[in-house]
Amino acid sequence: MQIIYLCLRYKIAIVHAHSGKAHGLGLIARTIYPKFQLVVHRRVDVPAHGNFFAHWKYNSKKVAHWIAISHLIKKNLVAIGIPDQKITVIPSAIAAQRYFDLERDQLRSKLLKTYNIPHDALIVGLASRLSKEKNIGEFLTTLVPVAEFNFVILIAGTGSEELPLKQMAARIGFGERLQFIGFVANVPEFLGGLDIFCLPSTSEGLGSVLLEAQAAGCAVAASKLPAIGEVIDDGTTGVLVATGQPSNWTVAMRKLMTEEDYRLTLGKSARAQFPKRFTLGHLAEHTVALYRGLAK
Repeated sequence: MQIIYLCLRYKIAIVHAHSGKAHGLGLIARTIYPKFQLVVHRRVDVPAHGNFFAHWKYNSKKVAHWIAISHLIKKNLVAIGIPDQKITVIPSAIAAQRYFDLERDQLRSKLLKTYNIPHDALIVGLASRLSKEKNIGEFLTTLVPVAEFNFVILIAGTGSEELPLKQMAARIGFGERLQFIGFVANVPEFLGGLDIFCLPSTSEGLGSVLLEAQAAGCAVAASKLPAIGEVIDDGTTGVLVATGQPSNWTVAMRKLMTEEDYRLTLGKSARAQFPKRFTLGHLAEHTVALYRGLAK
């Protein structure tokens, strides 16, 4: 098995699994060759349960330590019996300076030209996998009551819900004001040109794209979920929209579309107050500290 071969050849003491598949392979390898320590990274807030294999993975004492990207995920791990002291919260991170250096006016002009958007229209953007938990369909319906305002919606991403969403969009009747632009190669440039970024998800492990949107200087609106609350300071670096009542999104979007100073202030504050804990330096520092602690 390759993991065991690499551990033997390079005297590897710690294996860090970043996916469910890697988690399983790491456990199998450690069962055969127990001389390395296994660290498992958990990024999704979906409860860890299911078949016998999943039960074995999450109850195995062969995992030396867990990294959760949010306190919500740590709470979920504790709930299935993993000891609190074996879990460290280390948030996901981005190369923030790359976003701070973006020239927003130039990138906005580029989006206007690329997607044939009227120069005086607000650009509302979403960027995610097009799946049910992203709740994009319901979000689109909440924009119908504010259709009188001059805005265009750009939806970046692909996924299983793409066709149903396009069919819904046709029924809603936004026409050319709503564009599905598919995979975006340069996400920083896309985010840097938006006026408003929205994440209407029903569940998120952290909402890493919010970090990118904030660093890019967007006015950000997102569902009021536990993990997202770790990213957004409501009313200062973004807007948290209470779930359970779709009209809350209508109210939030009306305010963002009609109050320019409010919208611009949110974007500027998000950039200026971008937390150090979401930078690559913080991620590296705390991950290395964990490794060193395990290696003692």
